[in-house]
Parts: sequence; C-alpha cells; structure tokens
Amino acid sequence: MIMAHQHFSKSAWFMQQTHCPVSSLPVTNPVSFVSQLPGTNFSMEMATLGNRIILVKTAGYMRSVDEDEFLACFEDYRSKYFPGNKSLFVLEDYAEIQGAEAEARKKYVAYFRDSDFLIGGVIYHLSLLFKISFNLAKRLQIFDKDMYAEDSYAKAIRRAVKLINQSGVEQIYYPPRAGSLPMSPLRFGVQYIKNRFNRFQPVFSRFKLNRLSFLSQSLTKQYSKALLKYIESINWQKDGAVPEESPQYADPSIRQVFDAIGFIKSEVDRLIHERLEAEQELKEYQEKLKGLSITLSKTQEIERRKLASQLHDTVSQELFVAQLQLNALAKKLDGEKQVLEAKAIRDQIQKIIKDTKSLTFDLSPPVLYDFGLTAAIESLAASIEQKFGVSVHTSFNENTEALENDIKIILYRSIDELFHNTLKHARADNIFITVNQQNDLLVVDFKDDGSGFDIQNTGADSMEYQGFGLFDIREKMNHLGGELKIDSAAGSGTHVTMTLPLAYEPMDAFDKAAGQGTITKLSS
Repeated sequence: MIMAHQHFSKSAWFMQQTHCPVSSLPVTNPVSFVSQLPGTNFSMEMATLGNRIILVKTAGYMRSVDEDEFLACFEDYRSKYFPGNKSLFVLEDYAEIQGAEAEARKKYVAYFRDSDFLIGGVIYHLSLLFKISFNLAKRLQIFDKDMYAEDSYAKAIRRAVKLINQSGVEQIYYPPRAGSLPMSPLRFGVQYIKNRFNRFQPVFSRFKLNRLSFLSQSLTKQYSKALLKYIESINWQKDGAVPEESPQYADPSIRQVFDAIGFIKSEVDRLIHERLEAEQELKEYQEKLKGLSITLSKTQEIERRKLASQLHDTVSQELFVAQLQLNALAKKLDGEKQVLEAKAIRDQIQKIIKDTKSLTFDLSPPVLYDFGLTAAIESLAASIEQKFGVSVHTSFNENTEALENDIKIILYRSIDELFHNTLKHARADNIFITVNQQNDLLVVDFKDDGSGFDIQNTGADSMEYQGFGLFDIREKMNHLGGELKIDSAAGSGTHVTMTLPLAYEPMDAFDKAAGQGTITKLSS
C-alpha cells in the first residue's frame, strides 16, 4: 500500500492544523492515501485527534475494490497508532464523496458494525442521498453501535466528545464556543456592500429563473425518465441492481441517485434473505418439535405399558394374595369385634385392588392391544358413562384395525384428552364420537352438547380449554400430515375434528422414522 499526499479540492483541516478549533485537542499522525487502482479517483486523509479519535476524509467515487483498499488502509493506521486500544471513535467527512457502489457500502457497514474496537462514529457533511442511505441503515438497525450523522464538523466533534465522556473511558473537556469578534472598518464596509446587493437580489433571481425555467424543465423531464427507466429495469426477483448505463449516469450527482436506489435494493435483498433464513430455521425447529412430540409419545406409551405390567404382575397379585390370607384368617376369628375389623380391612384391600385395576387400565388399556382401537374407544366410553353419568354415543363407519399400532395409540390418547377437556370444562350431557373415511382421509369427529366457548376470544375460558393437551394433539396431527379443527360457540357445544391421511410417510426430524409405520387404507 502506498501512502502519498493527495490534492483534494479542499484538503481536510486536520492536515494543516495542530489542534482542533472546537475542542482544542491535539492533531497528530496525519497521512494521505491515493488509490493506485486503474480507473479510480478515490483518495483519503486521516489523522489522530486526542487519544482515541480517528479523523477521516475521503474523496471520489467508492467502488467495491476501492472500499477494500480503504478498509485495509484504515486497519493499518489503527494497528500502527492504536495498538490494543478497543475504545476508539471515528469521525468521517463526506463532503467530497461522489458516490459508492452498493457492495462497497455493505463492506463499509459490515466492517464497523462487527469491529470490537469502536465506541461509535459520526459522519458529517453528507449529501441528501447519503443522508437517505444512513437513515435507512439506522431504521433497519444495521448498526449495533452509536452511529450518527451531523451537518458540520463542530456538531460532529461535540457529539463524539459527549459519547466518549458517557462511555467512561475518558473525560474530555473543551472550551465553550467563542463569542462574536468586534467588527473592523473593513468588515463593516464589506457587510454594507453585501446588504445593498441583497436588496436587488430578488430582481436578479426572477430574471435568472425566467431564463432557466425552460431548460430546467427539460432536464428534469429527461432525468426523471432515466430514473424511472432504471427503477423499472431492476429485477426484484434476483439480488443486486445492475448500474444504469445511460449517458446521464456519468453525471456524479445523478449517479448518486442510482447508487442510492441500488443501496436500498441491496438492503431489501438482505432483509429478504434474513427473513427466508429465519423462516427456514423456524420450520426446522417446528419439524424437530413435531418429531420430538411423536418420539415422546411413543416413549411414554412404552413406559406406561411397563408400569401397568408391573402393577398388574406385582402389586395387584400381592394384594389378591393378601385378600385370600385375610379371608382365611377371618374364618378363625371368634370375637365379633375382630371379625368386623377383618371385614373392614378386606373391604379396603378390595377397593385398592379395584383402583389398581383402573389405574392399570388408564396407564395402558390392554383392550387397545388385544382387541383394537374400536373396542378400546367403546370401553373408554363405557367407563366415562359409568363414572360421570354422561351419555357417550359412538359410530364407527370404517374398520380401524388396519391402522398401525402407533397411530391407534395416538388417536386413543387424543380422544382420551378430549374426554378430559369436555368433562372438566363443558358440563355436557352427551358426547358423540364418529369415525369415517372420506376419500383418502380418516376423519374422527368428537362433539359435545356442553357450554362451548367463543373460539375467537382469548379469555380465560378459551385459553383454559385450548391448553397444552389440544396443542399436543394438533402438533401430532400436523406431524402425521393431518390437522385438528375446533368449532365452538358459547352455549352451542364444541366440535373437534381430527383428520389424518390414509397414506402417511413419517417425517421425523431426527431419524425420519417417527411412527415407525404408515396409515394404510382402511377396509370396510
């Protein structure tokens, strides 16, 4: 990299002075850089202000390759004069920047956004279009540090000093702004002539406007057509915006307009990519969650069967033996009191045996594995009628025995959860369960004539009814390629529909094998 003096149209003040005119901080280490790349007019000046401020002024049009040179030069400067310092502030003068490619701006933003040495930065003397780009970047939260734009160097340095002081890394004190100086006779004469001239300024302005009006309108129309043509030529389905090659594009001021549009297009592209990546990531997490739900359901069912088997083979058997032994002992007792006590104990044991059988059935109903889903649902319905006095009406229009065991278990547990919700919230007198086959779908309808709820309402009743149980059912249905629908209204009962495809290919996110089977087409 070659360091050399560059002749700006107006060189930066810090290349000529030893102290800041606003803060009185010392200026040191001034350098200039001229790009050696072909076809470029890019150059820059840098200096150090105080202990932790880097002053920068760039000029020319910034291409992507020029940006690479700028960032490399800046990094060399920072490493040389601020080794190990991670609390720096950058002030950059934009007065002589003619424009920049969208890719160059992205590199610029990424470098300072991802840096670990920067407290913040201020850019000043921005053109209108650069202000638009900066405000867009701030609105899109591209910067995660304190970045500001100011109209003048005086405002920029005062902003920088304020932020440095607030950061606590250093306290900088500078004198207040100087007051107005007494007016000399020469200044008085100049001011008098200026005031007299200003009296005739409106006349000159009107004459000038009349002469230039036609030309201005013609140019405005020409540039407007070029701008609209450029915007129309942008392919919004692809990344990037191809620079306009019309003759107007050679004008630096017009080129800034096209560059600003290109920058906005690049930011739109970035937001689209971020949204698509977020959607894909969310989709992957949802698939993992669904797969986890199925895997957890299968694991729970295995543990339920183990626990039910243990209860049946150990606890129930031991209780039954204890009951037999107690009956034999009761026959040997003579005292009436002792006989009554033995009978009370026997009744208690019988109750425990009955409760254990009920618990065993709830954990893993053997009828589901021995006789199938239809028999299990009818047995569950009979149990609900006996315990809670609710009439349960079942209708099976198709044979469910062709279903894989995993699917039978999921449907059985889902219906059990719907029973639980209805008994807890609906105060229903009747429950209707229907299983049908519609084309290539298995449809399970669960209706009640209970209190119902406003499905559009997010109040306590609705949220309580639509709790984790229904969420779990919906996730399992979605994972199996089906869906869960809920239709309800206050005072009109609730209708829940579970729909499953008859040809299901497992899509487990972990091993692509959750469910371990398919739903085959049912036979009548």
